[in-house]
Amino acid sequence: MLFGEPFSAAEAQAAGFVNEVVPTATDLESLVAHRLSVLSTKPRAALLAIKRLLRDDTATSVNTRLALDSKILTELMSGAGQNDAYRNIVEAFAR
Repeated sequence: MLFGEPFSAAEAQAAGFVNEVVPTATDLESLVAHRLSVLSTKPRAALLAIKRLLRDDTATSVNTRLALDSKILTELMSGAGQNDAYRNIVEAFAR
């Protein structure tokens, strides 16, 4: 990557840049449909929080990132269904 040289899908997967490599467009469509069906079962608030964390570029150190993660988790936990929210967030981050 440093030199801008192309690499294969298998190399991208081995390096951790992608989660899965599929051989055909049809397989990709099936994978996307499956992933969307899994995401659709997750709490909307947790998904939006994760999306917000992924897009946030203000946390420039590990400590700042951990503080931001903690703040978002605390916000989610203070709402209705806090035990379910916590479990779902932990599950979402584990995937």
